[in-house]
Amino acid sequence: MKPARILVVDDEPGMLRAVERVLSGDHHVIGTRLSRDALSVADQFHPELAILDIRMPDRHLRYVNAGHPPIVVWGSTRKPLWLESTGPLVSPVLTASTWDAPVVSIDVGDHLLLYTDGVWETLADEDGRAEERFTSAIDRASGGGAPLLDTILADVHHELAGRLQPDDLTLLTAGLVGPINQERPG
Repeated sequence: MKPARILVVDDEPGMLRAVERVLSGDHHVIGTRLSRDALSVADQFHPELAILDIRMPDRHLRYVNAGHPPIVVWGSTRKPLWLESTGPLVSPVLTASTWDAPVVSIDVGDHLLLYTDGVWETLADEDGRAEERFTSAIDRASGGGAPLLDTILADVHHELAGRLQPDDLTLLTAGLVGPINQERPG
């Protein structure tokens, strides 16, 4: 397997070093403690994956979705919102490329779903769109997490009907939780 380029952003030095140490044996890893430096590092390094420690007191998500299927955001008070691609693929050969970084409001209880084009293409209709299939899966497993991933994978396997999958199937879901009480009982 080819080593991936991974950007790690965490304001806690110990956690940053730990993540770098774990991943650097098999991958090219660059870490930064400052979120304001992350975009310039990403511009030079062209990471294939970014691992972020996110603390969002303002509850805004700034995203770059470079040449991939749309990201989905949903929650108990919002219907699925599709965050479309913001520019061309991220690649070290596209040095003159730029990407928009739109901002979307998010709230405690909202969820994100990211997935590869292999999932999208398998679930897509004749027009190449898959939003209805993903929305149906979200309706059946609205809490996200493993139940949602299992639901989507079951839909993919049903659609394939025993045929081999020609592309990768990668899914990631995350939810925004509220503050965690860090007090320990006496």
